[in-house]
Amino acid sequence: MQTTTRRSLLRHGAFWGISLGAGASTLPAWSDPDTLSSLKPPALSLTEPALYAFKIGAMDAFVIHESVIASTTVQPFFAPEGKPDEIKRLLESAFQPTDRVTLSINVLVLRDRDGVTLFDAGGNAFGSAAGRLKAGLARLGIAPEKVTNIVLTHAHGDHIAGLLNADKKSAFPNAAILISKAEQDFWTMDNPDLSGMSAPVTDQKWVLQTARRFLTSLKSQIKTVAFGEKIGAITVVETSGHTPGHIALSIASGADSLLVVGDAVHLFALQFAHPEYTTAYDVAPKRAAETRRRLFADAAKRRAKIFSYHLPFPGIGHVRETGESYEWVPQPWTG
Repeated sequence: MQTTTRRSLLRHGAFWGISLGAGASTLPAWSDPDTLSSLKPPALSLTEPALYAFKIGAMDAFVIHESVIASTTVQPFFAPEGKPDEIKRLLESAFQPTDRVTLSINVLVLRDRDGVTLFDAGGNAFGSAAGRLKAGLARLGIAPEKVTNIVLTHAHGDHIAGLLNADKKSAFPNAAILISKAEQDFWTMDNPDLSGMSAPVTDQKWVLQTARRFLTSLKSQIKTVAFGEKIGAITVVETSGHTPGHIALSIASGADSLLVVGDAVHLFALQFAHPEYTTAYDVAPKRAAETRRRLFADAAKRRAKIFSYHLPFPGIGHVRETGESYEWVPQPWTG
């Protein structure tokens, strides 16, 4: 029988999530290398989302890594305007896979003396890997009934599916759900114009049906807001394009601030270098690109801190101008 070395055990243990305490005196029977090859690692748990805590002035803020969206292709769903060779070059230079895309779903939670505010709501719109918002809130000691406000950047499924429980009842029954009037009106009108989307027609129908179902089911809790409106420390910023009523939210406390940009940007490796790159789910692609460039220029000039729903967790950082384009500078982990 071969001898099990601490080095080999640490190697296998790290891969399989095994923790070795400094005072451990015995090893599990299956740790012999002859048997390791016949074992399969345990399934990873998807019930405990990562949390990131920080401050916005005097306010407590948290980001819950609610889930991810995984696409098995890059184009044509992302950057359909880009030349394949250029897309490949950009992804490689950012040390990203060139044949697939994985987007974080980051939910911002704000807690102050006025209550608890969520920015978007995640949910099971894209499969079983989603829907961990409540688990994250539980770790923060926040019961669903204690959520005061939920601000929606827009009404796409991955931002609103967490608003209903499996029984189709409100997941946050005491919360006011805030959405721009332009967004509410668009998705609930008789024949919204989706011709600007390049996504398959079946996807377009799913997007519309999902928005209608959730906005209708939660009508009693919904409150519409106007571009430029102030809600306490939050100012509503018009950022239309991805959807007609898409909004960003500027949060200010003292000298500190954070700009919540929702889906104004999806891919850090592509859209900072090329703000003109759109997605197949943009309702007004040209407008989305114009909005993105305006946001980047303003954030870079003001050295503003931004938070993105889909950039790598926790989605917080700055925009830096580089000639005629931009780059994403993630905020470093501070413990």
